[in-house]
Amino acid sequence: MKRALLLTGKKANEVVSKQKDLLNDFYGDELVFKVKELPVEVAAFITKDMIRNLSLERFDYVIVSGVSPYDFSDLPKTYKGPKNAFDIEKYLKKGIENLSPSKSADELIELEKKTKKSI
Repeated sequence: MKRALLLTGKKANEVVSKQKDLLNDFYGDELVFKVKELPVEVAAFITKDMIRNLSLERFDYVIVSGVSPYDFSDLPKTYKGPKNAFDIEKYLKKGIENLSPSKSADELIELEKKTKKSI
């Protein structure tokens, strides 16, 4: 069983928690999602230092808001989700292992569409 942590701020906590429930229903025991609300109003304001200060050894994936301005390549197992919290389920059902530490899930899907069109 793999574990994923969805990091969020105060404003989106309820939405992210509902998205987590939908993902847990979808993945079952294969991939279990948890939510951690950090002390910021908006998830986009979560900093790298906030993430570094968390105990993350139990998790295989740490998902942050796709709106975040940071490139998380220097933080192990930290990836960007979609820009909108309501889209978490939609994007993460497509596969969590393809997420990027530097590009939002939305950007990755757009790049994939453009690549397919040019072929």
